[in-house]
Amino acid sequence: MRRHDPKGAQRLSDWMKWRTLIPTPFFHALIHAFALKRDSTRGRKYIFVELVEYMPNVKDPRYKFRVIECSVFRLEDVVADEGVHSVLIYA
Repeated sequence: MRRHDPKGAQRLSDWMKWRTLIPTPFFHALIHAFALKRDSTRGRKYIFVELVEYMPNVKDPRYKFRVIECSVFRLEDVVADEGVHSVLIYA
């Protein structure tokens, strides 16, 4: 991929690094967004979707992607939506 699309390969590499750098406050925000303390089964019924913006000129890997929007949806609603082409998902 690096030979055919070097920018895409770099974005993928940055994405894989960014995904492993989930800070503790973000993890706690996910728990609260799912309301897991109220109902632990919500983790099987709901999905967290976020729209991110790639920031290629940023040097620190923690800031390579910026969350633009995020929300929790019922999994069956996301699967049933034919208009969904590509989403980045924490699940």
